[in-house]
Amino acid sequence: FTVLKKTKLKIRSKSKATIDKADRALQDWFRENHQGTPCESCGKPFQVMHHHIEKSKSNAGRFNHDNLIFICQLCHSNIHFGDHNIVATYSLKRGSKWLEKMRKLKLEKKSYYGKKELEKIIEHYKAEPL
Repeated sequence: FTVLKKTKLKIRSKSKATIDKADRALQDWFRENHQGTPCESCGKPFQVMHHHIEKSKSNAGRFNHDNLIFICQLCHSNIHFGDHNIVATYSLKRGSKWLEKMRKLKLEKKSYYGKKELEKIIEHYKAEPL
């Protein structure tokens, strides 16, 4: 018979839940305030703000509007499945100055967000006028 190992359940931290709320507030704010904005790759209406520099790779870019790309769900999925043509398309449209900003942003160090800082971000996106 097989012996099952006991494993500790991963408990979701309060700070993780708060950063998820901040991410959601940002996405909701853009969807509310930029309805009808076209996907920067295919031109269909955008549905999600894609992080050019992944959130897991840059805390400095997480809430930086220059790092956010208006993208439809299909193009977003395709990016995450490795379609570099979509990234090339919006990168060309945004130009070399933007690419240089992204290069610098990627090098910028930002420590993790604290709970109070995240709460301010959530409040900012919820309080912004439409």
